[in-house]
Amino acid sequence: MNEHTDSTIAPFYFKKCTEKPNASAVKIKLSSSISDFPFRYTFNCSEKISLASNETLNLQNWFSFIISKQTLPKLSTHDYYFYFDFTDSYNFLLDFDTSGNITNSADFKNNINNDFFDLESEIIKNTKSNYLLKVKLVVKERKITLDKMQLLTELLNALEALNNFSLMVKKV
Repeated sequence: MNEHTDSTIAPFYFKKCTEKPNASAVKIKLSSSISDFPFRYTFNCSEKISLASNETLNLQNWFSFIISKQTLPKLSTHDYYFYFDFTDSYNFLLDFDTSGNITNSADFKNNINNDFFDLESEIIKNTKSNYLLKVKLVVKERKITLDKMQLLTELLNALEALNNFSLMVKKV
């Protein structure tokens, strides 16, 4: 959109999906927007990413979850309130130069579903060199009661694991 940000709002709200290590040839195109509540924006982005090694693609900080162990370093000692209900969806199409297998894609899979939120993540192999990496986080309730705080802990741990995941790529 534009490069102007409100300094009173936390910076993780403004992180672009293309802000990844070793990214080049970045292109961002706004494909749809709703400027009235609930303010939905959809972007089509593309970029080239150099692998840190021939066998590893580090996904560290690919996702801009507004809740994390960094934003909530200590569990609340009372009911916890999200700022708002929200849905964050990430769909990354990984297109490798050569055929290969992601050997740890099963470890990326999550399916947390409860009264407060849903978290789904998976990697789908489309072709010999093409994969779809999907993550969807839905916050359904703004308030988590103290007696359900273990569900928030479970979510934070899963988000941390996703945001620090490395894909193991074996070329065939």
